[in-house]
Amino acid sequence: DEDRARQPFRSTNDRLLLAHNGEFYDFKRIRADLTAQGARFRTKSDCEFVLHLFERVGLEATLKELRGEFAFALFDRDEDALYLVRDRFGIKPLYYTETDNGLVFGSELKVLFAHPDVKREFSTEGLLHQLIQVMVPGSTAFEGIHQVAPGHVVKVTRKSGKLAIETSKYWD
Repeated sequence: DEDRARQPFRSTNDRLLLAHNGEFYDFKRIRADLTAQGARFRTKSDCEFVLHLFERVGLEATLKELRGEFAFALFDRDEDALYLVRDRFGIKPLYYTETDNGLVFGSELKVLFAHPDVKREFSTEGLLHQLIQVMVPGSTAFEGIHQVAPGHVVKVTRKSGKLAIETSKYWD
């Protein structure tokens, strides 16, 4: 259904999967530019354009175009890579944790805790930060649970049977 925009979004060739929370402020302009370049959209969603833009220009150039309040997960089958991305001001949250069986992510901690492999162990350091109201980007009050920092991307790949997690800043 064109109006419903069910997630995850899939690119037409099934290379990319996208799960998104939030909104992009300038999606109409970017969508119009992509349509003029031949992109065909299947929904009226404000985030489907991310798939088309990523396929054309890659992650770095895509991130430079994004304005809004958002957090999203983009899986690239060709690269076998998952990208967790958060807007530059950190308006929309995005949490993740590594488990024995992979990676669990979500826009709320309760989503992670609903997964049977996610442990509910407090982090002494994280709790201290919470109690003295000090914000440490990327930290939480729970052991092993991280928050994607504002303006950052977390890239998750598999290397030698294990997950490799790299964090980089895309916005200064």
